[in-house]
Amino acid sequence: MVQIYRMQNTSLNETVRCSTGIPFPRPNSGKFYASTITEIVFLISTSAFSSILNAVIVVSLVRKEQLRTPANLILTSMAVSDFLVGFLSEPIAVTRRIFDIYGYPSCLFQRMNLFLGSACVPVSFINITIFAFDRCFATVFPYRYIRYVTYKKYLILVLLVWIAIVLLSSLSFFKVVTQGSVELIYSFLFLTSLVLCFISYIVIYRTIRSLTKRTATVAIAESIPRNRDLKLVDNGVSRHLNQGATSRIERLEISVVNNEEGGSPAAITTNIRNLKGEKSRSWTAFILLSVFYLSYLPYFILGRVFERVQVDETSKYIARFWTINIIFLNSSLNPIIYCVRVQDIRLQLKATVAACFSLVRPAGELY
Repeated sequence: MVQIYRMQNTSLNETVRCSTGIPFPRPNSGKFYASTITEIVFLISTSAFSSILNAVIVVSLVRKEQLRTPANLILTSMAVSDFLVGFLSEPIAVTRRIFDIYGYPSCLFQRMNLFLGSACVPVSFINITIFAFDRCFATVFPYRYIRYVTYKKYLILVLLVWIAIVLLSSLSFFKVVTQGSVELIYSFLFLTSLVLCFISYIVIYRTIRSLTKRTATVAIAESIPRNRDLKLVDNGVSRHLNQGATSRIERLEISVVNNEEGGSPAAITTNIRNLKGEKSRSWTAFILLSVFYLSYLPYFILGRVFERVQVDETSKYIARFWTINIIFLNSSLNPIIYCVRVQDIRLQLKATVAACFSLVRPAGELY
């Protein structure tokens, strides 16, 4: 029977023209078995959590029309990517670990995991980059953002990203293009994404800081009474304002209003009211970016360490796969960030869960 399995496995491997990239040690140590069994339990848990929560997030964002905004469409695309990781990639990884325990490493499962990873991972960091640009544009040019950014345009952009990445991953899977070429393209996209996100968040920080100062200035100017002889209280300390100081503050208020794109006091008032919301959304985008890169950082650092440090193959195998498990964990952390940081998503998620439970409630409880 073992020989039949090996023949089938060899046939499947030849079908996908597979070559094992990660060294496989002979399972002859307790450390190997303990680590692999722990990985299986870990992956089953995160797979169930990621699949269910991301599926509910997608349903919640699609279900309510008020949440169908361009920014939420990007979050939906990321949730779909995380769902595929939890629903497909992690179960395949569990199956591969089970085969590893019995000493039959399947190259086919490795190729399938590689295909799913090369499709979902680039989509995730490209979506994060688009999200960073979206927040930057919305913060710096709020009126142009409302005028030019639409749900339909973002839907076309997201679909084009998915089509391009899946096509490139398919070409790599069937060896139409070399894996090295695809990795080079993804590395370039990864570094470009990092630089563009870094620039975007610098611009967002400077803009919000400037808007905060303008908000404070307008608040002071609006609090000045028309009677010049009254006092303005600053931090609980009263001080007189003379005619010249009051005029300078009023002139500054006029310049702040005129510098806004709306060109009217109503426009600057609206922008002031939305400043807190823009801060929150920008922080959400920054947290998603930080968690993403922190999840992938151990994998890249470990690769550089193994080039300079001599370790046994079993330790290398275990360490490499645990860094991949940390990457899988990112798919479970993202929906938690959505729920914690975005109130509308959190409320709609509760409504969706409540609706699901009402569907499975026994018929006697409905009356």
